[in-house]
Amino acid sequence: MSYIDEKYYKDDYMGEPVEKADFPRFEKRASEAVDQMTSYQIVKIGIDNLADHSKELIKKATAAQVEYYQENGLDVNVNGSSQGDSFSVGK
Repeated sequence: MSYIDEKYYKDDYMGEPVEKADFPRFEKRASEAVDQMTSYQIVKIGIDNLADHSKELIKKATAAQVEYYQENGLDVNVNGSSQGDSFSVGK
């Protein structure tokens, strides 16, 4: 389920510019991330059944995730490193 559209992202959230071709993909992944972070409660309850304040917070979270993808790409891990990055522990 999509929680925001390009107009909301650009006009209300005022996020970093996203290429028109990239926005649908970023928004889809961002909505999926919000669903996962909320244990799919939004899907279970239905966004239309939530208070306006809660809906706005969901939109802001989705827009923030879109902006994160714009700045860092879709292949960033949860820990903030790009896939392919490696590290060593100890010697």
